[in-house]
Amino acid sequence: KEQGFVHEYVPLNVKQKLEGKMSGQYIFGITGEIGAGKSYVGRKFSEYGKQRRIGVHNIELDEIGHQILGESVEELYVRTRRQIAEEFGETVELPNGMIDRKILGEIVFNDSFKMNRLNQLLYPPLLVKLRRAIYGKRGLIFLNAALLAEAELTYLCNNNVVLVSANESIQNKRLQERGLSEEQ
Repeated sequence: KEQGFVHEYVPLNVKQKLEGKMSGQYIFGITGEIGAGKSYVGRKFSEYGKQRRIGVHNIELDEIGHQILGESVEELYVRTRRQIAEEFGETVELPNGMIDRKILGEIVFNDSFKMNRLNQLLYPPLLVKLRRAIYGKRGLIFLNAALLAEAELTYLCNNNVVLVSANESIQNKRLQERGLSEEQ
């Protein structure tokens, strides 16, 4: 009733039915590579729902992660940032206690062990923030995340996932527009 996790106790199809019946929520994932157009697709689903008076909510898990690394001031998030600084070095911590995502990214994106460790540290606070974000929302909920499958989070959307892709030239153009270099 309070949107607690039941995925460990029932099959995903039962979880999906419970969410629909008790919360009026139908949860889907949106995933794909960087620059594929996930956010665009999420916005289009939201616009489509609004036009038809259907509740459609696009939750950006990357944005939730950015909040945890940045502006969230609750103790859980402050403690998580401290753990990240201890684990990956004080250079990732800004003077205000927030995490420099660019420096952290340079450390973890080319090292799968470090990326997995970062995901382990972010997993509990991410789930708390996600549950808060979807609490009380009714209708279609899209969980938008680049690494939904890699982070083993597809159970959140009952394995209902929309995979977004783009051809390489469009993807590269979008990444250049974001200010990323060819190497990045």
